[in-house]
Amino acid sequence: MKKILTQLKQHEVFSALSDAELASIEPILHQESYEEGAVLFDVGQQPNYLFFIINGDI
Repeated sequence: MKKILTQLKQHEVFSALSDAELASIEPILHQESYEEGAVLFDVGQQPNYLFFIINGDI
C-alpha cells in the first residue's frame, strides 16, 4: 500500500498533505485491478466510491 501512497503524493490533490496526513487515509484505501473494457459504473449512475486511476485510462 505504501506504493499507492507515494503515487498519490505525486498528484496535485494530495501533494500538500504531510506524510502523517496521507498515512491517515491509508486505512480507507482499497486497491482494485480491472480487465481492459471492464465497466466500473454506467453514465448517470452514482458511483459508490471515489476512483483514482493509477495506471491505464478511461
